[in-house]
Amino acid sequence: MTIEIQVDKPPDDAASLNLHLDQPQSSQQEPGRWPVASTDWTSHALGSRLAGNQPSTPRSLAPAPTGSNKLPTQSSPGNSFIPINHTMANSSAIRVAPAKRQKANDSQSQLSETSGSIDWNARLPSGNEFTESLKAALTSLKPQIERLEQLLISINDEHRGLAAVRRSLYSSKDELAKDLEKAQECLIDVEESTATEEEIVRDLEGVYKKHPGDNKLRAFLDGRKKTVIEYQKVYIIVKSQLGKSSAELSKTESEIQSVNRRLDQLEAERAEVMKEKEGADKAMKSTMFMSQFMDGGWQASVDSFGQAFGDEAVQTAF
Repeated sequence: MTIEIQVDKPPDDAASLNLHLDQPQSSQQEPGRWPVASTDWTSHALGSRLAGNQPSTPRSLAPAPTGSNKLPTQSSPGNSFIPINHTMANSSAIRVAPAKRQKANDSQSQLSETSGSIDWNARLPSGNEFTESLKAALTSLKPQIERLEQLLISINDEHRGLAAVRRSLYSSKDELAKDLEKAQECLIDVEESTATEEEIVRDLEGVYKKHPGDNKLRAFLDGRKKTVIEYQKVYIIVKSQLGKSSAELSKTESEIQSVNRRLDQLEAERAEVMKEKEGADKAMKSTMFMSQFMDGGWQASVDSFGQAFGDEAVQTAF
């Protein structure tokens, strides 16, 4: 007797399933053993049970009485016989299901081992590259800030010096202006006095012409002429001093204008340098804050921030 089963789509581990049961035609069996057909039925019952077609409670097969060759009848309540060709799918499931369960168990075991061994915090970005860039920024900012500070010191020193010079020039200007005013007044007085003496000399000369032999009149006339000459000398001196004072005053005013222009330039330069230094100081402060924040890793800092202010504050801040 031969039974052949062909599976159209076999599992991966077998292309086809051939079951050959060769039994002799003789109906004689050894005493105390089941026929081969009962073995097929046992395999089928196991496959049906695994596939869900039979109850999970195992069923025992009672041995046949000694000397009996008969198969269990279909009417037996505990040993029902189902032909194997009716449960071909269940027989395939016997071979496929354990392999699938094995793969699933392996995947679950691998996932469990993997998830249990992974340190997720260690997989977060450390921020080392950003920390190094912060160090480089600090290194480059320090000399720039020092340069700006030295430039400010130089500008302030020059500004203070020029401011002192300007104060001195203004003081000199005031003095020169006063001297110029006095010289002008003196010049006017000399001019008036000279004009008066010249007029007196002219009158005396007229009188002396009328009395040419009067020696006293002649001496008096000569004295007045000397006075006129002295006034003229004084006039020349005062006028010269007046010109010098006027020139000195103009020079002082020109110097004051030059100093004022330079002071204006210095103030503009100082404002620009201070603005640049303010930006550099702000960048330095921010860089130092970020460097301190990154000390120990940014994740640790964020965690500390969250512990101090709460998760909502972290979400709002970042």
